[in-house]
Amino acid sequence: MTTALFIGDTRKGLDVALRAIAATPEVQLAIVSRSSPAEHLELAQSLGAGDRVHLLGALNDPTLAYEAVDLLLHPTIYDTFGLVVAEAMAMGVPAVVTEHAGISELISHEHDGYVVRGDPVEGTAAGLSELSSSATLRDQMGRAAKETAAARDWDTVARETMAVYEQVAKQ
Repeated sequence: MTTALFIGDTRKGLDVALRAIAATPEVQLAIVSRSSPAEHLELAQSLGAGDRVHLLGALNDPTLAYEAVDLLLHPTIYDTFGLVVAEAMAMGVPAVVTEHAGISELISHEHDGYVVRGDPVEGTAAGLSELSSSATLRDQMGRAAKETAAARDWDTVARETMAVYEQVAKQ
């Protein structure tokens, strides 16, 4: 069985993640969150996926969670960036994200991650299904994700940000 991870505030797509998990019986979901999960766990039960959803609670250091899973789910309806996705990628964990996550602009669909466009539940389930069907694909995508993350270190991002500020200041 493939293990997916949802990490962060439950408002950032946990309901979508649960509906996608319900549609992909070969996948279980680990949840790391400080948010109250009660209504979401009820949803998982009502969808028949309650036995495949595992609440881990809050973790100060999510490193072990990233190391223990096969992929990350971040089907958010809003997120200016998505640091958890960058962290997962840096750990070599492929991510399924919606186009509403700012970090989706840095992901090459089906190369170093899976970007959902259109219906979030349907697209997330499709990404889960594709990634759960092939450990080789997950490994390839995870390696590519790690390379992408390595190219986006803080020094590089700071230089790019300063270049934008300098260009705007000249105008």
